[in-house]
Amino acid sequence: MFGKIPTKTPEKPTVKIPLGDGLYALINAEDYELIEPYEWYAHQHHCSTYAAARAKIRGRWRTLRMHRLIAHTPPRMITHHLNHNTLDNRRENLLNLTSKEHTKYHTDNKIRVKFEKNTTIGEGGGRVEGEPATVKNTRDLS
Repeated sequence: MFGKIPTKTPEKPTVKIPLGDGLYALINAEDYELIEPYEWYAHQHHCSTYAAARAKIRGRWRTLRMHRLIAHTPPRMITHHLNHNTLDNRRENLLNLTSKEHTKYHTDNKIRVKFEKNTTIGEGGGRVEGEPATVKNTRDLS
């Protein structure tokens, strides 16, 4: 079922898993036994926060990511959060994709800002000169 968006199912009972600093991860109650043995914390990766735990696997300490554990994500695949909330680890929100599928999923649905020539970006990301930016869907950019 890789690469296919699951059909919507009725709401299932959910559990909030505390991660510290007032953050929590959301999971289906049926997955509690799977994640219960670990001590979960909020892990910052790039611009997103994920639920993670440390575990000794085959004699080495590894970082487990809750979404990959719940989605049974195979190596070299990516777990995509359909609602883009990286702490929402309910099964109906997780989708295993190849890197190529994941890139296509994001580029087909992203809106980017295209600046005119001679436009520069100032500190804090503000525009300094040039015409107003035009917003176009990535499919329109060449």
